[in-house]
Amino acid sequence: MAQITNKARLEIPPALWLLEDFYDHNADPHTVSATGLLKPIRPIILAQQAAGDTNHKIDLVDMIGSRMGSALHDSLEDCWKDIDRVRSGLAKLGISEDVIKRIRINPPDITVNGQKAPAESQEIIPIYIENRATKALGKWKISGKYDLVFDGEVQDYKSGSVWGYIFDSNREDYIMQGSIYRWLNPDKILKDTVTIHYMFTDWSAVKALQDKKYPQTRIMSKQYRLKPMDWIEQWMRNKLDRIEQFLDAKQEDLPLCTPDELWQKDATYKYYKNPAKQERASKNFTNRVEANEFCVNDGGVGIVIEFPGEVKRCKYCSVMEICTQAHGYIKSGLIKQE
Repeated sequence: MAQITNKARLEIPPALWLLEDFYDHNADPHTVSATGLLKPIRPIILAQQAAGDTNHKIDLVDMIGSRMGSALHDSLEDCWKDIDRVRSGLAKLGISEDVIKRIRINPPDITVNGQKAPAESQEIIPIYIENRATKALGKWKISGKYDLVFDGEVQDYKSGSVWGYIFDSNREDYIMQGSIYRWLNPDKILKDTVTIHYMFTDWSAVKALQDKKYPQTRIMSKQYRLKPMDWIEQWMRNKLDRIEQFLDAKQEDLPLCTPDELWQKDATYKYYKNPAKQERASKNFTNRVEANEFCVNDGGVGIVIEFPGEVKRCKYCSVMEICTQAHGYIKSGLIKQE
């Protein structure tokens, strides 16, 4: 059990809220969650090793993002729990009475072992919320709890930055997560797409008016194509083999997280015409070759210095405090301390 610290001296009410954790954790070391499987090897192994380390510390401030996300998910789940409220809401949205009557929340499976269920159940529109499924894959078990399956399609709620939506930076993770959920629930998830409902924490009405490429509302949705079932199963087998390979490894023997896995920004190459004065660059480049060519064309009197891009993912990693790779980035300034 990790030790809880309160370095910011948060008051008791918010501190207690941050400590509330209703997530159904599984202590089995050979059970891996769908979201956990998407992490790089290094934090997966470090998290398993830290689980039995009583010296491992977690600060309350580091729980804020997770708890706010959980609170949002809880409210989104609650709106589906009362069927009368659901039907009333759908009616206000102008949904036809015929469709409303067919809605069922968490109904019994409408397919069994790939076979069609009784004809009468085919007339319903099934909606499944927050159901956990666990499935064996070799000596391992894969576990996952989707947010919502709406009429055969898996859907997920994501809260975060507008720029994540604009640049589609988490596209692959969302596709992989949805694909694993379908592998776990082939009887419920019948469509080969996943819809992500983005809820922006930093949305600006002013920017929406100024830029039509900026999200025009605070909530936007995108649909992505899932991976084939056989492809995602083979990918999981390969990932589990890698986890098995490093399960008992010392930290210094674990593979380092790659720049892509770290959500690291591209490097900047700064040209200084006078190498003795580096308070301000004469010109900035995102390409080393272009920077060097400019330096040569400028008489070759200047100097080009590379500034590696900022590392983003470590701030959201539960094992940053014990990870030597993260410690190195903090020391070098690649992780900005707030």
